[in-house]
Amino acid sequence: YQKLVECLKSPNADMDDVAQIIARDPSMSARLLKVVNSAYFGLAKPVADVARAGTLDELAKGRPMDKILRTPA
Repeated sequence: YQKLVECLKSPNADMDDVAQIIARDPSMSARLLKVVNSAYFGLAKPVADVARAGTLDELAKGRPMDKILRTPA
């Protein structure tokens, strides 16, 4: 989790960096996919890939990703 926070604060980090960190942690991966596949996003097809989940524009407009992943599932 600490690596994710550091990455999100880095001005040089991109979503690929963030996705790689999340993909290495099964708990964070599951939590992100649960949020992205929730009714809030209303996606036609479920997202199964962490990299795609992290690039959704709506995610960037909502709560910061570190807060989403810190919230109990």
